[in-house]
Amino acid sequence: MLVVHVEKALRGYEGAYPMVAQQFALAFAGDVTYLNRMDDAGDMGLRKSKLQYLPCEVVGKYAVTPRRPIDTLSELPELTTQRLTLRAVREEDAAVYARLAGDGARNRWWGYDWRADVAADFVPTADWFLSGARELFAKKMEMPLGIYRGDVLIGETTLHRFGYTAEAEIGVRLLPEYEGSGYAAEALAAYMAYAFSKLELERVEAKHFQENARSGRSLQLAGMKKTGEDEAFVYYEKTAKM
Repeated sequence: MLVVHVEKALRGYEGAYPMVAQQFALAFAGDVTYLNRMDDAGDMGLRKSKLQYLPCEVVGKYAVTPRRPIDTLSELPELTTQRLTLRAVREEDAAVYARLAGDGARNRWWGYDWRADVAADFVPTADWFLSGARELFAKKMEMPLGIYRGDVLIGETTLHRFGYTAEAEIGVRLLPEYEGSGYAAEALAAYMAYAFSKLELERVEAKHFQENARSGRSLQLAGMKKTGEDEAFVYYEKTAKM
């Protein structure tokens, strides 16, 4: 005798449970005379049949839903360094943010071209870019922070690609007139310190295009170590113990 226990199937598909049991039987039960199917398709008769095996104990179930550090946040943090403030981009800075996010030539190094997600004749407003950044956080996809020098928005840094083993990826971009002063490395270092101490991440990763050596210097100045490279990218990481 063979007992086939189908633990989970999609109830919305009629016949899913018997189909799974039948295919299992066809594959593995060629010489079996009797086959008993057990599942939890919501059929009370089948549920009662489980008790006919006189189990030694019937216990409750626990549902576990894995969460990432970003899933626990309701608002973005505000961080300060010697020269900078990292915070959510303000409404009044939407036009400056649009200049940063809408620069297609420079954002080739960012790794994302917004034009790929809109119609060819779409003309974005300044508010459109800022709304998109806020939506990414609302959907728990990214944690974008504006980089401020005093009250002036000079760039952006973001944590994204959060995983379920306490890791994320970091990125940074500056307006061209603010490059070359160490702001990128300063912002990266501060955001990673927050990621390790407050979000309790164990590893932060980053990458840059092979042609963009300047980004590599910023990552190294922020304390990241090179871990490898391929034809397109150079890869870095920093761990909580580094």
